[in-house]
Amino acid sequence: MLPRHAVRMENSSSLFRGVSELTEWWDVAVIGGPSEDDNHLATGYRFLASAGVKQWQEASHRTRAHDWAVVPILNAYRHSIELALKAGIRDAAACVRADGISCPDAARDMVEERLAKTHSLKTLTDELSRWTDMLNLGGHGESSELVGQVLDALHGIDESGQTFRYSSVKQGKGKNRVLVPARPDEQIMDFVATAEALDEVAALLIDGLSTMLYEYAEFSRELRDCG
Repeated sequence: MLPRHAVRMENSSSLFRGVSELTEWWDVAVIGGPSEDDNHLATGYRFLASAGVKQWQEASHRTRAHDWAVVPILNAYRHSIELALKAGIRDAAACVRADGISCPDAARDMVEERLAKTHSLKTLTDELSRWTDMLNLGGHGESSELVGQVLDALHGIDESGQTFRYSSVKQGKGKNRVLVPARPDEQIMDFVATAEALDEVAALLIDGLSTMLYEYAEFSRELRDCG
């Protein structure tokens, strides 16, 4: 049974094919709705990337053609991480507002304006750290160190969120802007080890960060109710 508020798409000419009586249950997917957020999409991109890694590993008689999937997989992991950071920033800024901490930059519209303008992992990481430090939730331990190392490395490789999206990227400014190969030289990498590190960081941001901020918000709300 579909969710009660799901909209059936009956137009067979639409890209999104409608559900009919002949549709197998396992072929049905439900997307959208008021509860969908960036953390949900981050989860989806991580799932997609993980499935791609598994398929790559299990390919028999692997050829160079199978490696064409590697860059899109890396892009899915990167986008998953970017979306998880943006979701964390929204949640952390909301906690700052709820706690009554005076900070105009934490206003919802200002947060959204900044998030809409950047794909930079460093910019997002710096903003997230700013809010979590205000909440005394600054990261510590091996997990936090791993996240920092991977995000720094990923930002160094793909500063603008374009490197894994295309075979060529824009370089320079104004009249001097030119297209250059995103990967001018062949690179040999331990793909599985790289994917494992990205997957762990994505999981820590999607699940660990969101859980920490949710628990903080609930604890803070209980304190305000008691007060």
